[in-house]
Amino acid sequence: LEIQSDLDSLPALAPHVIASPEFLPDLLLALADRKRISFTYRDTSLNEVERHIDLYSVFSRNGFWYATGLDAEKNELRNFRTDRIVGALSVASKKNSYEIPESFDPDVTFENFGTTAKAHLHIRTGKGQALRSLGNLIESRDDWDLFEISYLDKEQLSETILWHLDDVIVLDPQELRVEVLSSLEKIANSHG
Repeated sequence: LEIQSDLDSLPALAPHVIASPEFLPDLLLALADRKRISFTYRDTSLNEVERHIDLYSVFSRNGFWYATGLDAEKNELRNFRTDRIVGALSVASKKNSYEIPESFDPDVTFENFGTTAKAHLHIRTGKGQALRSLGNLIESRDDWDLFEISYLDKEQLSETILWHLDDVIVLDPQELRVEVLSSLEKIANSHG
């Protein structure tokens, strides 16, 4: 892919500002009133899906705001990055439509959500500082360094990898490799 980038002109260290979503007050009111929320969510494959959530918590972590709750469609606890919500947030009118389980602990939910996985990446020498800071150097060869990165959130890692374009090659896991390649194809097709 021949996609031009100005990444070389960006400093390796830059301030990271956590910007709250414009609908944060609506999220907090929905949480306080126990109202179900609905929204269109864009996943890392750029698919847009309607979600209906019984909201359990709202928090920020690593520069992103998250909404955690019971996904009505999947009937499982899910974390949603608020910057992937497309368009308006819809809040149901009925108050107290659900209860937050006593077993729910907002302080540990994100840490325990999902399992830690490992990815192996080739990162071009001198590039990919954001990824390098997340992992361990395994070996260096020619123009590439092999890194092992542990992660909880595949979507967040995929987004970070995509930011670096052709300076990163995902070796494994295959699921992550396919997701990154699919997203790159969609980006290339949409920009023709």
